[in-house]
Amino acid sequence: MPFDHPVLVYHKVDDKVEWGLTRVHPNAFKRQINLLQERNYKFVTISELYGSVESAKVVAITFDDAYRSAYTHAFPVLKELNAPATIYVITDYVGMENKWDLNVGNVTFQHTSWQELEELKENGWEIGSHTLTHRDMRKLDIEELKKEFSASKELLESKLNISVKSISFPFGKFGVREIETAKALGYTSGAVFYPLFNRFKGEHELFIVKRLGVYLWDTKIFLNFKISSGIPKLLEILKQNLLNLFASITIFSQSRRK
Repeated sequence: MPFDHPVLVYHKVDDKVEWGLTRVHPNAFKRQINLLQERNYKFVTISELYGSVESAKVVAITFDDAYRSAYTHAFPVLKELNAPATIYVITDYVGMENKWDLNVGNVTFQHTSWQELEELKENGWEIGSHTLTHRDMRKLDIEELKKEFSASKELLESKLNISVKSISFPFGKFGVREIETAKALGYTSGAVFYPLFNRFKGEHELFIVKRLGVYLWDTKIFLNFKISSGIPKLLEILKQNLLNLFASITIFSQSRRK
């Protein structure tokens, strides 16, 4: 566990309107990054976070799903500051539309291409796995689970000539089995949403990286809450856990398509 440094997770940084809540407008993203810079935070990747001392003033920006908007809108803002980030890729959907998602109103979003991921890598970004297909890993048998974790890792390493050490569990759904499997396959960290209660101890707790999501309505005030401590941060953790209940809708939708 990399102490309690703030770790933020974004999904879409896009001005394209949708019914979902996981989108942040590009202008809002720029304001949020500027606020962190004004607060003298150093931007680090997830792997760098594990090497940071407790007193360091660092923040890790992460992107789940690897939407193309992370490349088109977020990357230029971070590049101006020479700030790295960590992006978690659903490898079966690289360069494709997000057909795995619910997509209310048939509004879809493109995922990053291999060429775009290569450019992010060359600019200091860490590339992590978000599995092959973005399903609820808890519902898979052990062989399917191993394939989701190992095949995505191997493909990223082969295509981008990197070593993949971090995984983000889809929908934030995971347990001891998922942690143990990821560790056995060579991952050193698992990115999750900040839990309301700490269910894990020892090596399991050290493995997980607790993150707070940034969403459509998050103003500078709420961002300040996310990077603070005490009651303001606790309120954000509570809000995060309430929002995660909506992930069950997408999980149910996926099961109905089978």
